[in-house]
Amino acid sequence: MSRSRRLACLAAGSFLVLIAPSEAAELPLGCFERTYSARHMQNNPTQTVRRLTIEIETSRYGHAQIDFGMKIWVKGERRIWRAGGQCEAVEGEWRCRPDTDGAPKVIFRVSEPGLRALNRGHLQIFDDKTGPDLNTRNLYPPGDGAFLLTSRPLSICRTRA
Repeated sequence: MSRSRRLACLAAGSFLVLIAPSEAAELPLGCFERTYSARHMQNNPTQTVRRLTIEIETSRYGHAQIDFGMKIWVKGERRIWRAGGQCEAVEGEWRCRPDTDGAPKVIFRVSEPGLRALNRGHLQIFDDKTGPDLNTRNLYPPGDGAFLLTSRPLSICRTRA
């Protein structure tokens, strides 16, 4: 499907970005970020995520998969939470399974201007310093269900702060 046709689908009010399966494999690799202002967080009390970065790279397991890593900054906390895992292209979107126990799939879709991340159930994340066995937390919709991220330089995703 051509870029102009995809944009026409978006302009028609569709919330689902339509991508042919062959195009889904061409998901832009790199770093994506979303940061919310203090005003936005105040106006959306059910949302706990104040900043989110996602790094996507080719998988060491084969060309039909991608690997992702997320860093998540939560309202009222200084620590960085994280999740990560592998994704497969299914029906025009990337369905990603985090490496944590009990977490459902996170869905990535190519979107303008970058990437849409959908968390359909709960996403189990863990503290960046202590690891998955010592300090875990779950993110639940409605406030933390969908994020539109913008493409950023890799250095944004790879910094510790």
